[in-house]
Order: sequence, then C-alpha cells, then structure tokens
Amino acid sequence: MIILVPISGWAAFIAATMTGILDENEVAGLNGYEAYLQSIPAMLYPITALLLVIAVAWFSIDIGPMRRHERTAVEQNVLYDAAHGLPPGETDRNLPVREDGRVRDLVLPIVTLIAVTVAGALWIGIDGAEGSLAPMDILAATDVILALFYGTIVACLVAAGMLLARRTSGRVIGKAAVSGIRSMFFAAAVLFLAWITAEIIGELGIGEYLAGVIDEALPLALLPVILFVLASFIAFSIGSTFGTFGLLLPIAAEIALSLDSALLIPVFGAVLAGAIFGDHTSPLSDTTILSSIGSGVHLVDHVTTQLPYAFVAASASAVGYLVSGFTESTGLGLLAAVVALGVAVVVLKGRSVAGGSEPGSTPPGSTPRAGDVRAEEGTARPTAPPA
Repeated sequence: MIILVPISGWAAFIAATMTGILDENEVAGLNGYEAYLQSIPAMLYPITALLLVIAVAWFSIDIGPMRRHERTAVEQNVLYDAAHGLPPGETDRNLPVREDGRVRDLVLPIVTLIAVTVAGALWIGIDGAEGSLAPMDILAATDVILALFYGTIVACLVAAGMLLARRTSGRVIGKAAVSGIRSMFFAAAVLFLAWITAEIIGELGIGEYLAGVIDEALPLALLPVILFVLASFIAFSIGSTFGTFGLLLPIAAEIALSLDSALLIPVFGAVLAGAIFGDHTSPLSDTTILSSIGSGVHLVDHVTTQLPYAFVAASASAVGYLVSGFTESTGLGLLAAVVALGVAVVVLKGRSVAGGSEPGSTPPGSTPRAGDVRAEEGTARPTAPPA
C-alpha cells in the first residue's frame, strides 16, 4: 500500500492537504507531514490488508468466488472467463513495449528517487533547523514536497538517460513524459479544490454543526469507526481516493477539533484508511481497473474475487477503530485490529481447507480444455487478494 510509504507522491499529496487543513484551523505545533506520519499507525485497513495478503499466500486461503476461479485455473488451466471474451489489455496494445528490459531499468530510477528525496529533505531540514541536529527539529523544518520534486526531476532524468543509452527515440520518451504529466492533472486539481473546501467548511461552520449532531446523537468514541465507514462508502461510490481525501479530511478535522483534539490523528487515519478500502473495492476506481488489466482478468471477476478478502481486512479494521475510539489509544486499536485479523485467518483457513481439494490435486480424468490460451503450469491465480 503506497499510502504507508512516507516518501511518495501520495505522502506529498496527503501532507499538503493536511497542511492546508491545519493552517485553516490554526493548529500550532503540528505540520502536515508530521500529521501524516502520526496517522500511519491509525491507517488500519492498509496494514491489515497487507498482513492478510501474507496470510493468504502462506496458508493458500481461497474463499468466495476466488475458490471457484482458483480451482478452474489449477484443474483446467483457464485463467479467465472465456465467455466474456479476452480481458481488456490482452489485445490492442498501442504503447511501445521493449523486449530487452532489465531489472535495473526499474530499480535504478526508484533508488535515485528515494536517495535524492531523502538527501534533499535532510539538506532542507538541516538548513531550516537553525543549527539543530535533532531529528524532530529537522523533520519539522524540512519541506518534503520540495524534496520530492527534486527527487522526481533527477529520477526522470536518470530514466530518460537510460532510455537514450538504449537507443530509445526522443519521440517515445517525450510521449511517455507527456502521458505522465497528464496523469497528474487530476491530483493537482483535487489538491487545489481540497484547499478551497477547507476554507469553505471553515467559513460555513460545517464542522461545528456536525460536531454538535454527533455529540448529541452518538458517543464520541464511535467517531473513528463512523468516519471509516463514511469514507469507505464515498470512495466506493466515486472511485477516487484523492477525491475522498479532499472531501472528508477537512470535515473530519473540524469535527475532531470541535469535540476532542486528541481524536485528530485517529480520525485522519480512519478517513485515509476508509478511502483506501472504498477505492480498493470500487469497480469505478482506476486502480481496480488497472489491477484487473494487469492480472489479465475481467474487471467484474477481479472485483468479486477480492471483495471477500477486502471485507475481512475492513472488518478487522472496524474492530480496531472501535477499540481506538473507546481507549483513545492508536496502539491498542492497531493491536485489536491485528488480533481480530488473526482470528479471522484461523477461521478462514479451516473453511478453505474444508471447502475443497488442495491446489494441484487434479481429479482423475480431468484434462485442460482445448484452445485455452495463456496456460501455465502451477497454481496461477486469476486475480489477487487486496494488496
């Protein structure tokens, strides 16, 4: 889950959004990047989803529609539903594809991005810390967004240089660069609108109004889980994590600061996690669509096979937010979510084993279908659980 990586475009976007929110609400002693870092342990869904991926791979847990697709893939070497035709992306590939790619072509630009970003952040932080070398002073004084900008520029130049060294035409490099820039327009627009939303909400007093409604109608301890569910619903409906961030983060901050400032970080984490869950399961999401294309399966099959796994991780996260709300402890909430997930894994492992034959145990007389394409030996899955 890229949202958990402190050095990423997601981190920069979220930190910038939180900076605008904190400035609008005049929160002192906390900048946007610090708020993002403190919110990471409260992002329960990405954490539980990653742990569930490990458990599913380790214990071969197949539940729901995944069990049927897994069995079909193993026993008949059919990796997608041929009745729906070829999955999107299997034909009509218009982008040029190199056949001589190497691992370093991927690794070197990423390593460059990380190294330059970290070095830039340290340089900016040390320069702004007025001689202090304390890690928190450097972190508070740095500008991670600017450091990410430097890292991105250098990484792009390294990638372009590697392509030129491999005799890739300048036209192809330019086309790729334009495509990448175009893909960021939406994120920039959402960030701009999020800042505007924060100011509008502050002027209208929406946070105070919702805070009064919640204070009268619901226990304050339920606020994190309520915002988690609300963010999930909105993200699922619109298929956009960034859009949900921009809409709900300002409202969540207004409510938390109006009721109990100690809940600010937990509700930030709940909104971020809920948006990831909703976007992750939404058939409208570009990440879901691209995942189905990358897996070589139809979108509807990808959505239906990952939903049961996503709901398991989300349910464990909801338990964690309940505990976090009642105890006002992010650590106890995370522990509760992990324990709940562990119990679920034990139960699902037993049901998965009892529900059918182990992968690779082809029934007597079963043969692969004639004409199947993309047949591979082994136990390739038609899609993957949450990642």
